Amino acid sequence: MRMGEFLGCRVGRSGQVSVWFSLPRDRLGPVPDEHRLACDLQDAVHAGAALLKATSGARVGRVALAAEIVQTTGLTGGRLEELGNRSGANLPGALGRTVRVDPDEAVEATALQKPRSWGVASTLAKVLMRAWKR
Repeated sequence: MRMGEFLGCRVGRSGQVSVWFSLPRDRLGPVPDEHRLACDLQDAVHAGAALLKATSGARVGRVALAAEIVQTTGLTGGRLEELGNRSGANLPGALGRTVRVDPDEAVEATALQKPRSWGVASTLAKVLMRAWKR
């Protein structure tokens, strides 16, 4: 069993910041637990906000956010508490569709700071989970 972890980040010249995390997993595959996903997204939002501040200073007013889960073919349904003790798993994402929240809306850069960042992260997690379960 392995919990999700920070994998890396990238800052582009255009100001785009990308942050990657892995999902928690056991021998049956990764599990996109909504609460854990929201926690990782909040960490990603904080890291992105810090990078934006370091590279752009106070010039950042609004930020468009996107989130994606890649390699969905192996994602298994379940809860974090079950990891390591599962004997079987369902594969709602077996078709390998992309699970994504496109950057359609922008938020104030201040929404990337605590405590407001939890609302942003939990909303992104809910939308990702809904897209995966469709």
